[in-house]
Amino acid sequence: MNNALLPPLFQAPELKPLVESVDFDEWQNVVGSSLGEHRSTLRTPAKHAATNLLDALREWEQRSAPCRGDKRERITTVRRRTYVADARQWMRHHLHEPCGVLQVAAAVEVSPRTLQYAFLQELGHTPMAELKRLRLRYLRQLLQDPDHRTVSIAELMAQTGLLASGSTAADYRRYCGESPRETRQQTGPGYQNR
Repeated sequence: MNNALLPPLFQAPELKPLVESVDFDEWQNVVGSSLGEHRSTLRTPAKHAATNLLDALREWEQRSAPCRGDKRERITTVRRRTYVADARQWMRHHLHEPCGVLQVAAAVEVSPRTLQYAFLQELGHTPMAELKRLRLRYLRQLLQDPDHRTVSIAELMAQTGLLASGSTAADYRRYCGESPRETRQQTGPGYQNR
């Protein structure tokens, strides 16, 4: 397996023998099924670690499928995965900007309908749902970062492109299992309650 195709999570030298020796499809099935079975009983940080692992596995699979010589895949499937990967990459770089499906589709150079279809087929949700998920994940990272302890939660929400409102806090609670304030309080001493 070409190491450049691996997400950073799997590029550690100590993981190289494991990554090269394991059949990816088998590995994804084992990891995915075991995480799926136990996801409801995992504590919040473990849930996020499990979600991050599954995201990394999916991204790895999408990027490495053409190199693995998987001849069963249709060209439309490869294109669809490329659209989703490109759109997610663009979204990550533009989290703080207000945008909609039209802007994301234009950035990826596909029609909005094609982009919607690709996301629904590959991820099971819309591009805007994915953008919100990426923004909530980034907000969580900022809340856990000690360098951002003095910045208000509302300001951090604005930095991630989210509205500082009760509905955003409710979405965060649904995604993370705790409020933004609870996440911040777990970062340790020095937290200023703003």
